[in-house]
Amino acid sequence: MATFVYKVRDRTGKIFTGSMEGENRGTVVSRLREMDYFITSIREKKRSFLFLKEITLFQSIKFRDLTIFYRQFSTMVNAGLTLVNSLDILTEQVENKALSNIIKIVKSDVEAGSTLADACTKQPRVFSELNISMIRAGEIGGALDEILNKIADLMEKEYALRQKVKSAMAYPSFIAAAAVLMSIFMLTFILPQFVGVFDQFGGELPALTNFFVVLTKLFNKYW
Repeated sequence: MATFVYKVRDRTGKIFTGSMEGENRGTVVSRLREMDYFITSIREKKRSFLFLKEITLFQSIKFRDLTIFYRQFSTMVNAGLTLVNSLDILTEQVENKALSNIIKIVKSDVEAGSTLADACTKQPRVFSELNISMIRAGEIGGALDEILNKIADLMEKEYALRQKVKSAMAYPSFIAAAAVLMSIFMLTFILPQFVGVFDQFGGELPALTNFFVVLTKLFNKYW
């Protein structure tokens, strides 16, 4: 489906701009007229560059950025701001440029008549199915600010859990890394000093000792 950017006015003469997806230009024109708008201009939006920009910028959106976004969004909606106004402010306040870009797209879809949940559905890389379902329930139940705040709470708990898991995994990883470095140190600097002694020792060395002697020779030969 293509995206079309439009400029319309209502019966009072108020001007509105936005974007809408449709099979073709005629489909979008019909939908706008059904909404009782007079079309001033409409053109197809070139998506190729924007799509590439979304793909490259998405990689830099962090979990923490989204948590802050939901918290700020909740505060604005609770203060009585409209969704469009809230999203417009957030595009300026959000420091992460990638997330700011996505918020602009969501805002544009909301301006075009989409619900917030439907607009977020178009950005599956950023908004999870669970969060979208909660947003939809909040819109239907008239408690969007509470739902957004709840999402922020849940994400903060998930973030804290992730940090604990990372910390728990860090210690074993450190031990494993230290063991590897110690082994390399032994094979490189310590055991070579005793290889000559073992060669002159004669007789049959214990299997484990012989293994380390051979390993040391191979390590120093090919390292």
